[in-house]
Amino acid sequence: AGWYLDQLRDVRGSILELGCVSGRITRRLAAAGLGVIGIDRSAGMLAASAPRTWPALRADIAALPFVDGSFDAVLL
Repeated sequence: AGWYLDQLRDVRGSILELGCVSGRITRRLAAAGLGVIGIDRSAGMLAASAPRTWPALRADIAALPFVDGSFDAVLL
């Protein structure tokens, strides 16, 4: 996740990780103090990320439940 932290170092707002699966990267971003939200369509993968310290949402990335401009950065 070090590469992601380098890429996101200047982001001051919210970050969306699409396909966060078990939260391997999302967990490290949240631990670094970044405002990250994870999204995955698999309930099993989201369950595997518990307990978590970041918000996670079950949804399909083809039909995101957010309006344009909701996030300052998106990673996949």
